[in-house]
Amino acid sequence: MPMPKKLYKYRKFDVTALNMVTDHGLYFANPRKFNDPLDCELSIEADISPRKLSDLLKTLMGPEREDHWNHAVGCAIHYAGEEGDIKVPGEPRNYLKRMLADAVASEIRKEFDTHGVLAFAATWQSVLMWSHYADEHRGICLEFDTSELPHERLAAVRYDGDRSVKASDIYAWKIGGDAEAGKRAFDTHFYAKAPDWQYEQEWRDIGDKPGACGDYRITGIYFGFRCDYAVKVAIVKMLGVKTDVDLFDVRISPTTFELSRTPVDIDEIDALGMREPRGIEFAQMAAQFDKLSFEIGDATETA
Repeated sequence: MPMPKKLYKYRKFDVTALNMVTDHGLYFANPRKFNDPLDCELSIEADISPRKLSDLLKTLMGPEREDHWNHAVGCAIHYAGEEGDIKVPGEPRNYLKRMLADAVASEIRKEFDTHGVLAFAATWQSVLMWSHYADEHRGICLEFDTSELPHERLAAVRYDGDRSVKASDIYAWKIGGDAEAGKRAFDTHFYAKAPDWQYEQEWRDIGDKPGACGDYRITGIYFGFRCDYAVKVAIVKMLGVKTDVDLFDVRISPTTFELSRTPVDIDEIDALGMREPRGIEFAQMAAQFDKLSFEIGDATETA
């Protein structure tokens, strides 16, 4: 799938959103804090023999943890129902493979969990995304450009329901040095979500660690259909009238469920400035009216 030139983030209007606007403040999130417990939760398909799984686990643990490997393999064999023989048959063999695969997953998880995930949406026109992530259409949607820098790990999320990393790929990667197998394992882990999430049309960039990301520039801001006028004023005043960021009001169709956009009149909003408190404004208008009435009356009497 070709990389879109623009990608989007839906946000409620808060300090985090302001930081994104003022400082392009994007972050690689910690996958352990995702709202979906299945997202980036490592699952290993035990598609290799117990012997290869055992050798893989030994490699992952390293020589300094050989005692841990001996204990892990010994316990797996014991609970599989056979003492001392890794070539256990039938159901015990499958149980042994599962236990060894879980131990392998525990080791690989330590490596994968050091990374951070930055999520985007492919469109600003998702009604559900406005509802779920932009404060029920009261928030904003930020548009980011993807073309200024190379993004080797920016890719579309899959929603095919398959999230298991093959043990054979990890074996080929860690023992055979197969970089392509390593990439398959990495991609399966980080770019797979349940089919229920398909409406998000998500793209992800993977960072080496959780934390700030400064590799994307904001090129547009979309104000939700219910977005308060004060939010627009705050952002226009913050960006200034000479900003290169495009600003849009999101509109709803009178006959369909489609969303459209219209450019925000930045000059008009900027010209209004800060409004006077309404009570004081009315009092000032009344005073001006009384003064004008007095001057007209005085001029009439003089004439």
